[in-house]
Amino acid sequence: MNIMESPVSNQVKDEQREQDLEQGPSEPLQEITVPVIKKKRRNKFSAKIDKRQKLRHAILGFLPWRKALLAFGLLIHKSNKKNDVSKGYYYWKLGTQKHPLKKLTILKVSRGKWEYRAILYAVKIGVKRHITAKIHTPVTLCMEIKKGGTIGLRRRLVYNDLLPFFRKLPFSSHVARLKQHNMAFYLRKAINGNIYLTVREPNLTDAPLQRMKLNAAYVASKIAGPWIKHPTVLIYEKKAEKYEESAAILYERLVDRGYDGFKYVITDEGAARYGIQKRYHENLVKKGSFQHYFLFFLCETFISTEAPAHAIDLRVANAFAVNKINNKHYAYIFLQHGVMYMVSLSSKARKAFRKLEGAYPETTRIVASSNLEASHFIQHGEFSPEDIYITGLPKFDKPFRHSDASKIVIMPTWRPWEYNSVRSSLLESGYYRMLTKIIASIPEEQVNNIIVLPHPLFKEAMAGSDLAHYFSDETYEQVLQQAAILITDYSSISYDAFNRGAEVIFWWADKDECMEKYGGYLMLEEATAFGPVVYDQHSLSASIDMALEGELDRERYMQRFRELVYDFGGGSTDALIERLEADGFLKPPRP
Repeated sequence: MNIMESPVSNQVKDEQREQDLEQGPSEPLQEITVPVIKKKRRNKFSAKIDKRQKLRHAILGFLPWRKALLAFGLLIHKSNKKNDVSKGYYYWKLGTQKHPLKKLTILKVSRGKWEYRAILYAVKIGVKRHITAKIHTPVTLCMEIKKGGTIGLRRRLVYNDLLPFFRKLPFSSHVARLKQHNMAFYLRKAINGNIYLTVREPNLTDAPLQRMKLNAAYVASKIAGPWIKHPTVLIYEKKAEKYEESAAILYERLVDRGYDGFKYVITDEGAARYGIQKRYHENLVKKGSFQHYFLFFLCETFISTEAPAHAIDLRVANAFAVNKINNKHYAYIFLQHGVMYMVSLSSKARKAFRKLEGAYPETTRIVASSNLEASHFIQHGEFSPEDIYITGLPKFDKPFRHSDASKIVIMPTWRPWEYNSVRSSLLESGYYRMLTKIIASIPEEQVNNIIVLPHPLFKEAMAGSDLAHYFSDETYEQVLQQAAILITDYSSISYDAFNRGAEVIFWWADKDECMEKYGGYLMLEEATAFGPVVYDQHSLSASIDMALEGELDRERYMQRFRELVYDFGGGSTDALIERLEADGFLKPPRP
């Protein structure tokens, strides 16, 4: 049977639809009434409020305010006169933090037992109070009848429910920064209109000049775009900074075969770091340039190892850029940065990878490495067989590794729930404790061969720690070329390392806890893992010794690996190009 044209079996829709941790519920929470509870429990409803009480809200604007976010809004509050909300204490609640509203009642109308109040307000969010917050924290609008007493109202904050039409409009707040912590804070609107506080590292597009450039590029794309011949395909890798995975290999092959109508986005620093050959420079676009922003707004097809947002800036705060990404009026070819057969796509934390529910537009194609991986996307990602290209990853066409490779590489996967705890209290984080246990299990005579590759979002926070001397400034590609052993938990880099010839050891000591955090389960099992699975330091030490002595059953693990990753004989890139051209994503090459 032809692998690349073979049908994918088990095309059963997964009825499990988990709630998205990032986007929140599809509808804003409504006013709620809760029965009387014990007084010692705070921040809960302790009085029964009339169910007909209503509150409508609209955000009017933002202003920069030192190290804070300053927001202005309008409330229309319908309440029962007997509740006497004239001295009501209104506030925004973010996690456990309360931010009181400075309010001005501009209109009050009584009608029978009901009272209607129109209230203008301002609220200041001091960002220092949210250094340890999650990446995305929902904003809740609350009102207490008496400050510190009963709560009269609580509901999720939406951008504008006075005029629902405005929920669809672009929206972003000022970005506040804490330079000493290298953190940025801003308020954003989810697709459903709910408001979140986002905490992340600063982006290039946060700078005032870049925001002006972005806005100008958006206007130019609307005015001049239809009249100017321009590339319709943008290719890029993580944060548009890298040039070492399937996107780079595909890009160079397109240039070599004479294709046109595409550009590769990368920073100047990235282009220099990876030593890109001059013959590939013509189709490079500098990240952060006006050309980059202009082409981003005009792009019809994104081809990448990462989500569409990486084509501009991860968690970009610019309203027009967010609107471009969320509207999904483009095609997207997901090359993957590794085989996606680890944490199930049905997991809560993987909802962004499910078609239509997450980051993917209607016209999406996924590059897969086997029928088994393709069925994972179909059953749990809600894709159709026509959406899957079983061609293999282009980067697997060049599985180079040095013959004298001797490094023991430690690379755990991304743990979003520990993002801010790693940054604020590293030594107490589970991520740090895991790394120290793994390092302690490696033979002392091998310590100089250890390389730790923490997730990029964690690496900077750990720069001053006692583990920093294990870090490497080399690219992932350069490190993998030297790897004799890779130790990981659930990272897809394990497939790349094994494909090159390294031995892989899986550290699953905290698997149950991690899967609970992910809100799902692991697709890979002990019986299908292509390396030893260990749950404690003793077993890890024993497996490392066996790997160093060449005593692991490589043949058995290779059989398991080939069930997940077919051997395409180095032809994955060309096979992918043929599929892209056949589906109209690429124009035929120049004669």
